[in-house]
Amino acid sequence: MKRHIATILFMLINILFLNGQQTITKPEESKIGLYFSPYGDNNIFRSKVLIEAPTYEVNKSFSVGLNHIDDINNWLKTETGIEYSQHEIITYTNRTHEDNHYQTSNLSVISLPVALQAVFLKYIFVNSGIFLGFDFSNNASIDSQTGIGALFGLGIKYDFNFKISLSINPYAKTYSLIPFTTNRSQQHIRENGIRFGVAYTL
Repeated sequence: MKRHIATILFMLINILFLNGQQTITKPEESKIGLYFSPYGDNNIFRSKVLIEAPTYEVNKSFSVGLNHIDDINNWLKTETGIEYSQHEIITYTNRTHEDNHYQTSNLSVISLPVALQAVFLKYIFVNSGIFLGFDFSNNASIDSQTGIGALFGLGIKYDFNFKISLSINPYAKTYSLIPFTTNRSQQHIRENGIRFGVAYTL
């Protein structure tokens, strides 16, 4: 997983460099936005495989967040904010996934992302970064997701003349790649989804 993250970041740097050769200066902008992801295709994996351990599925999930985007230059931006996400976890106590051998629980995480966003061809952007996650679940059946995670996305946006922007941002993120626990078989949620966002230029 760490090797994949390094590869993604290397690709992002190359995209930023190539795009930077064709930019022209413009006034810096700052935006504040709201986004939500109504569903996701998620799964749970461990840092170390355990034999005869229960199996888990993420049945439903959603997230909503506020972000603040600042221009570094006309093609590179910083993105920070706060996000709330909730996941319904199904735990199967045997490996046959029979209906009478499972239980459900909810996992809730607040995340503080710090990312770079690169814009090219005017409407397309790539965003990649890390986030600090705080798991405040009361009855979750998997390990705490408090820790440092990583995210990567590719999206499209459109800026209207009246300071409003709309965006669609497919993304992938993994929770607690660097967990704040000492569990050698730490569980992680891998989340894939689509963010729909609206932003206002300040």
